[in-house]
Amino acid sequence: MKLARGARPWTIWAFAACAVLIALINLFGAITDLELTEDQLVHAIPWVDWNGESTIIAVFTEFTISLIPMVWIVGFASRIACWVLLFFGLLKIPGALFTLLTSVWFADGVFFHLMEPSLILAALVLVFSDSASRWLRQEEANPETFA
Repeated sequence: MKLARGARPWTIWAFAACAVLIALINLFGAITDLELTEDQLVHAIPWVDWNGESTIIAVFTEFTISLIPMVWIVGFASRIACWVLLFFGLLKIPGALFTLLTSVWFADGVFFHLMEPSLILAALVLVFSDSASRWLRQEEANPETFA
């Protein structure tokens, strides 16, 4: 892959900001309650012997991996990464809405639970906006044309 050339539209930079915020929210949520995160990991991946260190490594690994599509889109103008992002973003929305509904039902920190799904939707809208789509579709000029 080649690095994308030219100025990125503001929607691409806003998408990048949303992607970083989503990753930071997940990182902050996991780090602030490592015991809960470790319990979740034990239930999700029981064959691993989870302890504090392995939990921290898993959390930071997830943080790093979640930023990869943002780098592909902002750095390499990858249209495939947009579709991968859409797929995983749409997979995450039902769980986020369920969490939101349960937090409303139990009157527990609605604002914090509303932030992540809102940022996911904003990131998806921004990356599929007209200016971002035009920038992602740009084709490099053939160098032989100008020879």
